[in-house]
Amino acid sequence: GYDNCSTASNHAFDQGAAGIDATLAEFDAQGLTQSGMARTKAEIAPRLLNVNGVLVAHLAYTYGYNGEPTPNGEWWRSAKLNPERIITDARTAREMGAQVVILSLHWGSEPLAEVTHGQRLWAEEITKSGLVDLIVGHHSHMVQPIEQVNGVWTVFGMGNSLSDHPTRDKYPPATQDGVVITVGMEISADGHVTVEPPVVHPTW
Repeated sequence: GYDNCSTASNHAFDQGAAGIDATLAEFDAQGLTQSGMARTKAEIAPRLLNVNGVLVAHLAYTYGYNGEPTPNGEWWRSAKLNPERIITDARTAREMGAQVVILSLHWGSEPLAEVTHGQRLWAEEITKSGLVDLIVGHHSHMVQPIEQVNGVWTVFGMGNSLSDHPTRDKYPPATQDGVVITVGMEISADGHVTVEPPVVHPTW
């Protein structure tokens, strides 16, 4: 049931440029698109998806790479989380014709169910731009709150979907939980987007 996926994460550089190339080649083979990693500079730039006649931009960023070096100095291989960059990319997407902008953020601290101060600061700065319609977060391996920030629904953390984490001190039993989120959107004739409250489907 996946069409477009976020690939921006702290593990994006684990296998270097070859790992990114192999991953995206497999996405191509399966007919999937993605946001967050790139084989070329052009591939990391915002692009539009046609979803039932609606032009959607899905932007994806990660807080860092576990200290792994940028492959071959190619900074564009993955998208780093920076509010100024995100706002610029969202504006670019709007100028390209995006009717909806969805943002995936790999952020927070593991394994915390609480939203960190940094997450809140980033969410505030990004949403006050008025350029983003929905934020979907992940990374902490724990389900985190869903709130409206400046009127924008923000899913701070979806927990784990599939994981082989054993339950131990660092990864408590709650890391076995996750959520699938469905969000309805309506676009009026004048282009105004109404985002319905997210519906949560718990998983284990």
